[in-house]
Amino acid sequence: MSHNGEIIKRVYNPRYEKTWDTFEEEYFGCFHEEGYDKKLVPMTLEGCVMRISDIIAYVGRDIEDAIVVGLTNRNNIPKEITKNLGNTNRVIINKLVMDLTHNSYNKNYISFSEDVFKA
Repeated sequence: MSHNGEIIKRVYNPRYEKTWDTFEEEYFGCFHEEGYDKKLVPMTLEGCVMRISDIIAYVGRDIEDAIVVGLTNRNNIPKEITKNLGNTNRVIINKLVMDLTHNSYNKNYISFSEDVFKA
């Protein structure tokens, strides 16, 4: 459930204290309140990784798609973004994954560095 409705955050803290009752409450909340899924926080680190995975996949892909359809070109990508992320899908995904891994190692949450998050 917490995979839907990606939320862009610098730090993803799992809610380890969730219970089956909490899960059921959140499950039914998704049917009764529009946008409820955007409030959900995963209960595990794996869930937090899933929460951010689509965003990691889309950032570079959206740039590539915009270039392919002629909306922009690589030279138009702001320098503050290319400096911290790169300017190709492959490089951007690698940078995001490596940054997330580096900043999350041995922690009970996952986190981007401030510079990469801003970019």
